[in-house]
Amino acid sequence: RFSQVFSPPLLPLLRFSIHGPLERLPVVAREAPIERTPPEKIKYVEASFPIEESRFGELHEMPESVLSGYVAKIVEAEGPIHVDEVCRRLSQLWGYKRTGARISNAVQLAAERAIRVGKVRLCQPDPPFFLESCSSAEAPVVRDRAEASSSVRAVDMLPPTELWQAILRAVEASIAISPGECAGDVARMLGFKSTSAQLRAYIEREAHVLVHKGSLLLIDGSLRLP
Repeated sequence: RFSQVFSPPLLPLLRFSIHGPLERLPVVAREAPIERTPPEKIKYVEASFPIEESRFGELHEMPESVLSGYVAKIVEAEGPIHVDEVCRRLSQLWGYKRTGARISNAVQLAAERAIRVGKVRLCQPDPPFFLESCSSAEAPVVRDRAEASSSVRAVDMLPPTELWQAILRAVEASIAISPGECAGDVARMLGFKSTSAQLRAYIEREAHVLVHKGSLLLIDGSLRLP
């Protein structure tokens, strides 16, 4: 028997012909599998800086030009960020424990001014309104919110554009993945230990947005890259 004449490692290298001698096949070196290194987690960092005007004036009494500069500074540090979170952050930096209607209105007007003068821009034209710096040309990074404040971790405060990047990363790592499994992976990227029904629904909805945009394919119930 051939298995008794040739040792097992040599068997794949030989081809037998009834019309001629044995022919040795070329040895093809196999490349070692590429091991993917998990991307380094980037922590969500909340803006923190002193505000001189807070010592002698109320936030809602400040000129729009002054407040719009602080809005832009917060967005540069935390963007993409919901306009309501910008309001909370500026209120905290001013020394307030709560954000009233007058403060919310003042920050909203300041954000609109910052958009008009080209300091910040809307991530998308329709609600919910998330802001990003006009100086940011690249896609948003996926940030770990495990140690962030509770308001940052609220589902409606998660920027869709950041979710899109996390979803694409999860699909790329798995080649093919169901929307439900993708939601769990994305939640962990964002620093959530568990995936609530609300968070899962939100992530799955944004995954279908990517399918509609053509950035992902949905084949037999699995998300795939085009």
